[in-house]
Amino acid sequence: MTTTQTKKTRFNFSTNTLNAESRTAKPIKTKKLSDKQCANLYIYRYANGRMAFYFRINETITAAANGVKGKYKKVEVYLADFEPYGPSEQIETMRLEVAARRAAKKDNKPIVQDPLFSTITLKFIKEGLEGFRISYLSTRKNKMVKYDAKSKVQIKNNLLNVVLHRTKKAELLARLTRSIVADTVFIKDKRISKITKDDIDQIMQRLAATPRMANLIKAHISMVFEWAMISGFCSINPTKDIGLFILRKPEKISLDKITARRFINNLKRTMSRDPHLKAIVALAHLTGIRLKHLMGLTWKKPVTEKEFAACRGYINMEQRFIHVHRDKKDEEHTQYFDQDTGDILNKLFDIVKGDPDFGHYAISKWVFPKPTMVHVQSDYDTWKKGSKKLYKKFGIPEGYTNRYARKTAGTYIGKQHGEEAGAAYLDNGIEVFKKHYYDSDKDKFKDHRMYDVKDEDLVKSELVALKGGKK
Repeated sequence: MTTTQTKKTRFNFSTNTLNAESRTAKPIKTKKLSDKQCANLYIYRYANGRMAFYFRINETITAAANGVKGKYKKVEVYLADFEPYGPSEQIETMRLEVAARRAAKKDNKPIVQDPLFSTITLKFIKEGLEGFRISYLSTRKNKMVKYDAKSKVQIKNNLLNVVLHRTKKAELLARLTRSIVADTVFIKDKRISKITKDDIDQIMQRLAATPRMANLIKAHISMVFEWAMISGFCSINPTKDIGLFILRKPEKISLDKITARRFINNLKRTMSRDPHLKAIVALAHLTGIRLKHLMGLTWKKPVTEKEFAACRGYINMEQRFIHVHRDKKDEEHTQYFDQDTGDILNKLFDIVKGDPDFGHYAISKWVFPKPTMVHVQSDYDTWKKGSKKLYKKFGIPEGYTNRYARKTAGTYIGKQHGEEAGAAYLDNGIEVFKKHYYDSDKDKFKDHRMYDVKDEDLVKSELVALKGGKK
């Protein structure tokens, strides 16, 4: 350590004492804390408040020989960051780490940094999730995209609650701690180099009752290993070649053009009540734009980089188009208004600007803000219950949700103007469009007769066969 230090403080490390230390005022100079219980284990507390475990060793400069003492220098090796209010076992983990490294030194074995998986997981949450996505870091070929806020929360919660067993749900914890083999050691308590495919397979078995969660947890554990490999903590990813559960996907439904037209007319006619709900549901069916992108639209074109990054696109009322500058593939496309889209957006704009009951929406830059926080864009939960009631009231089959609006739009364009036009309308490739967003007219084969041949032709064929094939 080269940083200027204050006088070191020596005491028995414990979760309570170190948590208390983390709550005190940040030191002006780096503060060194020494563990009484474990020689050569230290914590440095830096001016920014960060606390990190270090292990001190004596590195040989010249070995002792012929009665002459050897020369050594003190070297401090970083072990891990202390996580305030983190795992209760992290102090004991560091003591075991130091004991193992001491043994390695005495046995003249190289000191290898081989942290616990729990330590690497916490380090990934703190550092890895703030950087670029693993898909870019592992290949350097994809786009340099960082994790969005929603992804970070989901990954963090899954790793903490499921992998590190911090969940407060008794049923889930019972499944996670169920013994599958006699000498069960959970992945969180293993050295990262000791984790095998069997350990990953056991997690999948414990989560078999919730296959979707199991697949997601495997993906998130894989992220940790990929990041650990890039950071030099391990050399293999044991999640590779571990299978996934087969999930039954719900049947994708689309509305026929008569039902869709009646539904759009009803939404337009009743927009004076719940105008934002009816407008976003209608636009999803008319434009085929994903709900996530509609929710991120602003009334005006963003000017600064910060504004550009905060939204998904904007609406140009004069030139009558919707521009999405950041779609699912981080690309951009423009969708021009059809007649109904123009009418609905004009009506929504007039209501927001002219109806005193909706005056609080006038200050929002978002086309579809949250009703209670108009300075924030809406999310899926904002429209979930309301749209479900709309579909039920209009008699649309149960199971139809906003996610199928894009398929309804694509199917209509595909049938009216051809599959290539449908794919272009949704800004998709033709194969993706046909697989996910198009319902072909299979009903035209209903009750048809396969291999339809006239009866007299059958009789002639049978006579020819009786004569031995001679006409």
